[in-house]
Amino acid sequence: MNTELSIAAFYYLISQLIFLLSSKFTNFSKRNNIHV
Repeated sequence: MNTELSIAAFYYLISQLIFLLSSKFTNFSKRNNIHV
């Protein structure tokens, strides 16, 4: 596997992880707003 491909895959995984975390945080903040 060449370096460019591995770097691209790495950034893809990181972006997916950030997307999941951000969606979880938005749901969490929405729940907090409802409770408040």
